Amino acid sequence: MKKILVSGTGIFLFILMIFNFQIYSAQDLNPPALKLIYITPNLLNTGETITITVNATDDLSGIKEILCELRSPSKKQIIENVALKLSSGDKLSGWYDTIMIIPKYCEQGLWEVNRVIIKDNAMNIKTLHNSADFYLTFL
Repeated sequence: MKKILVSGTGIFLFILMIFNFQIYSAQDLNPPALKLIYITPNLLNTGETITITVNATDDLSGIKEILCELRSPSKKQIIENVALKLSSGDKLSGWYDTIMIIPKYCEQGLWEVNRVIIKDNAMNIKTLHNSADFYLTFL
């Protein structure tokens, strides 16, 4: 019968081998880019629909998700996580849009797209803020 001697160092190295890993592949380190954003119509009443359209690109892994946030003139009302879906093109260069109903009884006045969040499949995120990165409002 053979005896196996296991030292404390051997166990430590074995544990390191189990919990560490290395990735070998092309890397995508660049976040997606917003090329264009617009809303139609830009004058409407509550309870009516608007279309938010975005043109965005990504250099390697492709766009995974685009979210918008809408904010009222007083900044007290926010419509969050408005998801846009690919309508034409592809995940590397495409047009994304959504049609949504503006809730009844929400604040009247000049609303804005407060921010746009674009994520790619490599988990790079680009967050763009109104006035700093783009300017878009609607009534």
